[in-house]
Amino acid sequence: MRQQKVFDILAEEPQKPSTPLTPEEMKKLFEGYIDQLTKGKNPANVRIVKG
Repeated sequence: MRQQKVFDILAEEPQKPSTPLTPEEMKKLFEGYIDQLTKGKNPANVRIVKG
């Protein structure tokens, strides 16, 4: 998978990047991002490297 920064992925969401989010909305977006990274893989074996 091509390396992308978290906020780049989240910015691709339908909301504008400058739109304020509640903590719960941010959690949902981040969980969606994690789901994208682990799709089709065993989540117990996936490691995400912050860079």
